Amino acid sequence: MINKSERNAQIIFERLIKDLKEALQGLQWEVNGVHLKGCNIVPFPKIPQAITAMLEDMAKNRIIPMLRAKYECIIEEGGPREYPDITVKIGKHMFAIDIKTARLEKENRISGFSLGPYTGYFLHPHERRGTIKYPYASYYEHIICGIIYKWDERAPTDKMVEIIDIIVQPKWRIASRHSATGTTRHIGSIKELSRLRKGKGDFNSKEEFEEYWRKRGKRFEERQRQRI
Repeated sequence: MINKSERNAQIIFERLIKDLKEALQGLQWEVNGVHLKGCNIVPFPKIPQAITAMLEDMAKNRIIPMLRAKYECIIEEGGPREYPDITVKIGKHMFAIDIKTARLEKENRISGFSLGPYTGYFLHPHERRGTIKYPYASYYEHIICGIIYKWDERAPTDKMVEIIDIIVQPKWRIASRHSATGTTRHIGSIKELSRLRKGKGDFNSKEEFEEYWRKRGKRFEERQRQRI
């Protein structure tokens, strides 16, 4: 039976998902260039990391004012390499909001979101390890705000990025059973856009998701110890 605190947390969580979707609705690339001293404007760098950083900052500039306007809450922003991007405390409950980006590769398929490590703080959820602001288990839920975009490298700055969709889902609902591309220690998302929109990942529950990836994390750490 769900207790009162759990029920209240679930109500807040469902409202938060709805409000995040509304806050990010209509987000567009409104970048004309980089303004230098002397009023010179130069093209925005055509570098994936720069585009990702700009998109994440644009999303954050919508999310934080919304949280302040709609909730009596405490907001803490993460550092450059810290998880999550935003920690929000509403009443007795804490939520992690992490902003991710992925490119649309073809119809109904994206490059994939990297959903964080399956070692370190995820494997040891009651400890404050590495780059997490609070122990992983301190958060009632971990929410991904995923920005899906097209990128035309040949286009001028104001037209080179087109935001296709915004996905707002709990992390476990969009997780796959595969590592993220280019890394062996990070959880990868599913890649089908239709499944992402519905939150139809590879797991039936948060518990199943955490059990699967923590088993992989334990095996990884055991292999690392054997090499020492």
